[in-house]
Amino acid sequence: DFNNLSTEEFELADLSFAIWPNPVVDQLNVTIPEELNVQGMSIQLFDMTGRLVKNLPTLSSNQVEVDMKGLSSGTYFVKIKGNGFDKTERIVKK
Repeated sequence: DFNNLSTEEFELADLSFAIWPNPVVDQLNVTIPEELNVQGMSIQLFDMTGRLVKNLPTLSSNQVEVDMKGLSSGTYFVKIKGNGFDKTERIVKK
């Protein structure tokens, strides 16, 4: 039944997030597409063991700076979630 098809769940796939620089030294920049309402969204940073090392529970802007000073060099995972959206990216800290 093709009458029930919806493109709603595919819309977010075309939105472009930007997470830079990678590798990061002191500050990670995250740009969330303007089409998404950042109210209710969060950014979490996990180390390779899955331990939460940074949590930004409430975003107020589509441009977010994540302070990475004081974190050890290595690989981390940045998770952006909320409002039915969930995206995870791998980054490297120098």
